[in-house]
Amino acid sequence: MVKRARIRQPKDESIRCIPLTQGQKAVVDAEDYEFLMQWNWLAKWDDGTQSYYARRRVQKLDGLEATHLGMHNALMGAFNGTIVDHIDGDTLNMRKSNLRIATHGQNAWNHPTRRDNRLGVKGVR
Repeated sequence: MVKRARIRQPKDESIRCIPLTQGQKAVVDAEDYEFLMQWNWLAKWDDGTQSYYARRRVQKLDGLEATHLGMHNALMGAFNGTIVDHIDGDTLNMRKSNLRIATHGQNAWNHPTRRDNRLGVKGVR
């Protein structure tokens, strides 16, 4: 059963918002809205990126275990470890113009400088 909080949609009809848990919302292209609204999505905090990700619970084929599928992976058809990068760094901006398949290196460029970095330069140890 799909249950979700009510959410006010933006006036711009090319985008829609999908409610998540923890008072968060994901912004998606209008063409993807109905597809994504089939499921309940949750907001999962990631300490590494200091941001929320939209995820849903998925039952594995064995029926015993469950895993989580990221909304960005579902939109891009990226499974089995393929990396989807949020170009602007906003992990709840799920518009396809903001998503790309990326390598680990490409994805790392969006990460801010680590808090324990004394030089203020990325990639230096």
